[in-house]
Amino acid sequence: MKKLLLIFSLILVPQIFGKTFVVKTSDSEKGVSMTFSPLFLEIEVGDKVKFEPTDEGHTSKSLFVPEGAQAWEGKDSKEIIVEFNKPGYYLYDCANHGVMGMMGLVVVGEPENKEKVKNFYVKHKKNVVMNKNRLDQYLLED
Repeated sequence: MKKLLLIFSLILVPQIFGKTFVVKTSDSEKGVSMTFSPLFLEIEVGDKVKFEPTDEGHTSKSLFVPEGAQAWEGKDSKEIIVEFNKPGYYLYDCANHGVMGMMGLVVVGEPENKEKVKNFYVKHKKNVVMNKNRLDQYLLED
């Protein structure tokens, strides 16, 4: 009986509490400057993302979230954990380096807001001076 309970809890607990994914913020990775790694994640409702500073001077700040979802803004060079409780596309950047194309994307569950985030992204990247096409393959290509 104890073994059955242990097996059941090992299977059920992660599903109840969700998983935690790590996104690292860095000045450069594999020849790419000002980046989140990974810059694209697909997760489930209830999962969390821990934005972990690898290099000083980076943040994680939501730019676009689904209607009714919680926006976030981390502090400079500090870890932040964000829980995603609504399905949809979440676009974020580094408050200090967003103009340099330091952006990332999280897709949660079965999103229904792709057209809205695409429209936002196309307008937003006009203000970006480098790495401006970094997320095109995830948002603009079908």
